Amino acid sequence: MKTIRDTWQWFLSSLQGVYPEKELQAMAKVIFCHFFSLGPAERVLNARLTVQPESIEILEKVIAQLRQRVPLQYITGLAHFLDLELEVDHRVLIPRPETEELVQWVIDTLQKERGSLEAPWSVLDIGSGSGCIPIALAGKMPKATIQACDVSAEALELASHNARKNQVSVGFFLLDILKDNPPLLDLDVVISNPPYVMEKEKRLMQPNVLDHEPHSALFVPDDDPLIFYRTIASKAFQWLNPGGFLFFEINENLGRETKQCIEKEGFVSIELKKDLNGRVRMLRGRKPGKKA
Repeated sequence: MKTIRDTWQWFLSSLQGVYPEKELQAMAKVIFCHFFSLGPAERVLNARLTVQPESIEILEKVIAQLRQRVPLQYITGLAHFLDLELEVDHRVLIPRPETEELVQWVIDTLQKERGSLEAPWSVLDIGSGSGCIPIALAGKMPKATIQACDVSAEALELASHNARKNQVSVGFFLLDILKDNPPLLDLDVVISNPPYVMEKEKRLMQPNVLDHEPHSALFVPDDDPLIFYRTIASKAFQWLNPGGFLFFEINENLGRETKQCIEKEGFVSIELKKDLNGRVRMLRGRKPGKKA
């Protein structure tokens, strides 16, 4: 039977060449901690203990999934977003670091606007997926009314579960933003991370994303890549209070075009923002009128 030390080395050697060494080491740490509660210290202290056959079977399945480029978060069923732990699977996209930055920009903007996050803001997130955006905002804004919608009933089921798990209140509802126009009024903030990857950009994507994450949440037609931005901006303009904010995560290659699109819908004070890697990934605009 293998010891813990032997099993660690076997796991790494089984995936050598599939992933870069640094990434492989990081994934192995997550796997051993998640499935066996073996952090780095425990792994060293118990290096000579034997590993049960059922644990080897688990690792064999994990290795097979990793060879197929299944994202690590889908294997563990967990993703971390800001200070949240969220459950994720094939129904939703895995939350990204740049979306964390978008949420932080919303928080910083609203904090500056009224001097406190305790104000009774009314917020709508469009395309909630795992629920990462509305759940994070609900945790930081205890007096806000947070709503979130998605075209996928399966995604909403998981997002609702994540909200309960994180003990926050979010009003989730089913909505096809391209077709439906519900009578939503008096919103202070509309935020969205809609599909924005053009079909022609598929060739640039990693297999773990292209082969496993939901395409409906990723891709837009090459001939109309801003369809979601134009539609959401048009409807948000109706729903927002004067002075209300519109926030988007955007395609880094379409920053100027997205800004022009939002301007055409009537928004002002439009700002593009770079992420920590220096890429233009976020946009903020306001509806004209008195401050939110």
